[in-house]
Amino acid sequence: LTKAGYKLEVTDMISKKWEKEELRTFFNGLAVSQCLNLRAPLITSGEFIYDTKSDDEILDAMIESPILIKRPLLIFEGEFAIGSESTLVKKLLGEIHVDACHKDDDCK
Repeated sequence: LTKAGYKLEVTDMISKKWEKEELRTFFNGLAVSQCLNLRAPLITSGEFIYDTKSDDEILDAMIESPILIKRPLLIFEGEFAIGSESTLVKKLLGEIHVDACHKDDDCK
């Protein structure tokens, strides 16, 4: 994103105190398990087996150990996203065409 000309405001998400609903805003309809950092040591070591956990248990684990949260978390002009493969990242990098007409506009 920096190479594409965007100025980033970087926050330390590991030391941040997350709330479940705040964290969920980044998921955009993705399953909670899709928002996990599968390279986190707790997962690669087998200590945290996410496919046996409920969404609430996974969220609790993410809040307890934020390294479990997929990165990056992005906010751009009111849109929230998680992960470098998100639609928002693709849109910002020009990989997805964005119509000038929005749902609330009277477009023809």
